[in-house]
Amino acid sequence: MPPPKPRLRPLRHDLLGPALLALLTLLGCQGGGGGGQGPAPVGTPAGTPAPVPPAPMDFEDGTQFEVKPYLQLGGAPDRADRLSLLWHAAEGKDGWEVEVRTAPAGAWLRMAPPASNPVDIPATRVAAQRVWTAILAPLVPGGTFDYRILREDRVVFQQAGARARKGPGQPQRVVFAGDLVEPANPSAWAIARRIHAQSADLMLALGDLTYQNGTYQNGTYREYRESFFPAAG
Repeated sequence: MPPPKPRLRPLRHDLLGPALLALLTLLGCQGGGGGGQGPAPVGTPAGTPAPVPPAPMDFEDGTQFEVKPYLQLGGAPDRADRLSLLWHAAEGKDGWEVEVRTAPAGAWLRMAPPASNPVDIPATRVAAQRVWTAILAPLVPGGTFDYRILREDRVVFQQAGARARKGPGQPQRVVFAGDLVEPANPSAWAIARRIHAQSADLMLALGDLTYQNGTYQNGTYREYRESFFPAAG
């Protein structure tokens, strides 16, 4: 018996670019850079005044985030041992810390304190918030790692099995694709699943990516946030 078809909705032409970028999220390699990164951190043992209550892996406290955490390549393309972790939170939510471990039974290492930038675009009807960025380093190039976010010494997000980018001398698998985004066309979904099955390290989108009739005033930004984010950009 064939699996049920996904429910699709028509998509305006001005959203085809963001939708193509959203294919990258299927690969689990969200590119781009986060702001406010500062100097490279040095991992230190995660000693805190009070013990950190345990949390299951792949755990999320959804009340803490406007946009849940996502990984980006960051502003150091020559560094295979680091990634940037970003998340969005309401103004006034502070007290964040990030920890990483590169072995399942290893010690959690505290990263450098995260930095934040304010975002407030009234025309988008998206609430004012802050975009937080933490640099995860040092990582093992091409290796897996776990990471978690704490707020006021309590784990509010924890993810297992993330993968660092590969370094020089390590084999890379690259996908090239273009003009794929037709959400009402079943072949577009078949191609997306084929791309996902490749477990690629990098996807290069050949186009089209931008259109003149998509602006944040006409709701494109909000629909992108609700339907396609996070994606490379």
